Amino acid sequence: MLTNLTIKAKILILSLIVIIVVTVSITIDSIISIKNLSGKNIENYKKEAYLKKEVELKNYVTLAYKIVEIYYNKVDADKSNEKEIQQEALKAIADLKYANNDYFWINDSSPKMIMHPINAALNGKDLSSYADPYGKKLFIEMAKISTENKSGGLV
Repeated sequence: MLTNLTIKAKILILSLIVIIVVTVSITIDSIISIKNLSGKNIENYKKEAYLKKEVELKNYVTLAYKIVEIYYNKVDADKSNEKEIQQEALKAIADLKYANNDYFWINDSSPKMIMHPINAALNGKDLSSYADPYGKKLFIEMAKISTENKSGGLV
């Protein structure tokens, strides 16, 4: 079939084949490069979003801590009204909402729920047997981390 073609036609066909091969190679290389770059950008975005959320949560925790500190200082100044001031502090923390109606609760290190703003039936309950679907004792883990780190794990 190619034997009947002129040299000019053969060179033209060869040139077209080279152009097609080079174009396909460049296209494939570009697609792979874009995919790799996109993957890196997505990973960087995830890391940045996570760090931003962590900073945001630390700020909310700092706010809650400052509220507790204010009431602690009130008790320090007026020991005669300690129970009332503690109740005011619990209410202030219960009323503290952030983000999308997220909230703070207070449990001790035993772990016993001191105050839960959404489910008051938990107040005073022992949470040591509460586990997630994988069997992890969440409140025991939280109490352990906060005791070890002195900061609830947000170091």
